[in-house]
Parts: sequence; C-alpha cells; structure tokens
Amino acid sequence: MKVDLGKGARGALYQSVINSVAAEIAVLDGQGTIVMTNDSWDRFARENQARGIIKAGVGVNYLEVCRTASAEGSEGAEEVLAGLQEVLSGNNRDFAFEYTCHSPAVRRWFLLQANGLKRPARGALLLHLDITARKDLEARLREQEERFRLALQNSPVVVFNQDLELRYTWINSAVLGWADQDYLGRTDLEILGEADGHRLTAVKRAVLESGVGTRVEATVTFRGELHYFDLNVAPMRGEAGAIQGITCACTDITAIKRAAAERERLVEELANAQRQLSQRNLELEELTKDKTHWLGIAAHDLLNSLSAIIIRSEVLMQDLSAPLPERRVALESIHSTSESMVELLDDLLELSVIETGRQHFSPELTDVRSFVEKIVALSRPNADRKQTRIEARYSEWLSSVVLDRPKMSQVLLKLIGNAIKFSPNGATIQITVDQERTKVRISVGDNGPGIPADELRSIFIPFYRSQRSGSIQRGAGLGLAICKRIVERHGGSIWAENAIAGGAVFQLTLPLNVPTAHTL
Repeated sequence: MKVDLGKGARGALYQSVINSVAAEIAVLDGQGTIVMTNDSWDRFARENQARGIIKAGVGVNYLEVCRTASAEGSEGAEEVLAGLQEVLSGNNRDFAFEYTCHSPAVRRWFLLQANGLKRPARGALLLHLDITARKDLEARLREQEERFRLALQNSPVVVFNQDLELRYTWINSAVLGWADQDYLGRTDLEILGEADGHRLTAVKRAVLESGVGTRVEATVTFRGELHYFDLNVAPMRGEAGAIQGITCACTDITAIKRAAAERERLVEELANAQRQLSQRNLELEELTKDKTHWLGIAAHDLLNSLSAIIIRSEVLMQDLSAPLPERRVALESIHSTSESMVELLDDLLELSVIETGRQHFSPELTDVRSFVEKIVALSRPNADRKQTRIEARYSEWLSSVVLDRPKMSQVLLKLIGNAIKFSPNGATIQITVDQERTKVRISVGDNGPGIPADELRSIFIPFYRSQRSGSIQRGAGLGLAICKRIVERHGGSIWAENAIAGGAVFQLTLPLNVPTAHTL
C-alpha cells in the first residue's frame, strides 16, 4: 500500500524514484509510522512475514516493531529503537546500525540507516541495505590479514616502512635485540651510529631519488659482532603514484655467512692437509728411494770389504809357510778392513735409529764454553799428529744451553776431525762460539781446499762422498748426515760454506730454549 506524499504527479514521481532504488526504502512520519515504502522494502517485508517476523509495511509504527522485538530479546532492537527516536526528535541527523539476519541456509548481514527529514512534521528516511557481500569480503580480508600477520610474526624476514625522511613508521618485528619503540620515528643514523647508518642511508636514499628498487647485502655491527643482512628496498607510492617513502624486507643471513666462511676455512684446511699429505708422500717416496740407494751403497762397500778379507784369508791359507812379516801385513789388512765394516754398520744403525725417532736423547743444562773446551782438548792429539793448531774464540758472555752432551760431542768431534783431515800439515783450525738473540752459533773453519759449490748441500746426504782436492776421501759418507740429524733433533741447524780467504766453514746453531727430553 502506498501513501501519496505529494499532490498528483509529484507523489507518483516520488514513488517511481524510490522504486528504482535496489535498497529497501521506507519513509517514517514524526511518530515513527511507515508512510511510504518501495518495492524492495515490500518484498523484504513479505519474506520476513512469511518466516514469522513482525509485519513492517505501510501504516505500521516502526518504533512499535522495535519495541516488540526488544521485548522478545532480539539482538540490537533496543539500540535501533533508541537511535530512531533520536533522529525523529531532531536530536541526531542520522543513525546507522549493522545486524545479522541469518536463515538456516544463508548467512546475511544488513545495514539499517536512518536520515532525518526536514519537513515541518519531521520524519525519517530508512534505508535497509544487504551488506552480506561486504561483510564476506571484510571477513576474508581479516582472515588474510591474520594469516599475513602470523606469517610475518613467524618469518625470519623483517618488513618495515620508512617515510621520506627515512624515519621508521612501521616494523613487523624488531631485530638484534632492539624493541619496536627503538625504531619508530628514528633513522638508521640515530639507531646504528655513523658508519653503519651512513651506508644504509645511502642505499635507501638512492631508491627514493631514482624510484627504482634494489637488493644489497648490508652489514651491521651489534655488540662488537658483525651481522649480515639480505636487504630489499622498494619505493612506496601513494594513489597518485608519488613516492611517499620506502618499504624494505631484510633477512638475517649471518648464520649462513658464518657457515659459508667456516666451510671455506674447512675446505682450505682440507686442501692444505691434502697438499701436505701429497708432499709427505713424495718425501716418503724420495726417502724410500734414498734408503734403497743407501742400502745399495752399503751393500757394495760391505761386499768390497768382505771380498778383500776373503782374498787375504785365501792367500794366508794357500801359503801357510809365508814369512811372518808377509802374514802380519795380511792380518793387519784384514783387521783394518773389519774395523771399516764395523764402523759402517755402526753408522748405519745409528742413522736408522735417528731416522725412525727411536734414539734416546738425554738433554742437560750445559755451559757452552766449558763443553766446547772439552771437545777441543779431546781433538788436540789428532791435531798434533799433523802439527795442526786449534784456536777457539768465545763471546764474552754465553748462556747455558740444554743439550745431549754425548750426541753433541759426537757432532763437534766429527766437524773438528774433518777440519784436521782436510787441512794441510801445520794449518790452523778456527773455532768460534757466539751468542745471538735466540741462539748460540758454533763455527769450525779449516785451511783446506774448500767444498765445491754444488756439493755444499749434498755433503749432508747419506753415503755422499765429497771430492775435495781431486781425490775421493775414505769413509762411508754417513758422518755429516748423522751430524745433521742430531743437530736438527736439538732444534738447531747445520750448514757448510766456503770462507772468502779459503777453506771450508761448518756452522751450527742451537736455540737457547731447547725442548725437553720428551720432544727431543
């Protein structure tokens, strides 16, 4: 039923206008009675009436409808009643209320909006809008926002916004022990300090100025430790497209960087170990070849000596009636050859024990000067046979050194003995003992022909026989090799050089802090 609000054509026009609106529309007079409705309102009223809901058509007082619904406990009815009364009394210009009206099959939401009319008799225009689609959209948005919030909350990625002054305006979670309030309203310079702050500001300022996003690896020092971040920076634009700031996402990759660095270190360490192993294998191969070579030389020397003994023994056995002097010469030759064989075997055994590390060392704190003086005294009878003088010069002050006295005596006796052997009769052997900052140096110089330059290293190789003065010297060629290993077991060094004035000089050094017996 329609009520004419105007005269003739004007009333028909009003009715036609409100019928063209999809929303349900009703007009109330000053007492709240419905005086006009559109087709949409009538359809909605019929549907509600069919479901047993109170009738709300033309001629029905809508305030009474609200009072009845409130008495029946309908949610929101009392609030709607109060709101409509305020509008109809002129206290409020409008009123809006959202409510649900669900059926067993469909969930629906509606918006009731009342706007006061300015007619003298007052009244109100009611709009009843189905907002189900909007409410569904809002629900989906809230669900998505919650998912996004939970994702950000549990994500290792930190997301934040900064304005045109690069002050933080929002951050999803603080990093590096700082709280959210330590960021908001502040800049990187204020938070991080000069060095880190300037670097980050330069990156972000470039994005603001160019409008082009970037991705960089940023570093921040926090509590003395360097932290690494994968930082993405993009311009944040408003509706008109103008840049309003930046939005950033950063991930702490410190653990990844440290793991990568540790991996590189381990790879390098493994590579070094492999190189050392390869080098050691090469050294072992060379050592095996050397030992095979040494054994060949030793076997050759022993075979020669045994052959000489056999020959002389056969001569004695074939001619038992030979004169005594001849037999004596043969026996002396056998004895001398046997001594050479014993010396060779002793040197071989000693070198083998040193090489395998099984030789026992007994280090003692030793006064260097007294020790060298005793060795010189033991060498003088050998020097006297060649009218050779031994001169020793010592530094004014010498520290005591920890060493194995018998082993080191063997070294010095060998060096001094060689100096006497290779020097002419009447020569002078020079021995010098000096103390340097961390070691003691002992040198033994002779007046001999010197050592060929290409043999200065070779003479310390087992079985190497130096050809000095153009003739091969007697001996197995193991003495200097044994000396070298004894000195090195003491943590020292030994080498040979030629003096400018002529002759050879053997130098050896011993550290002042020689290790104990456990490491010797």
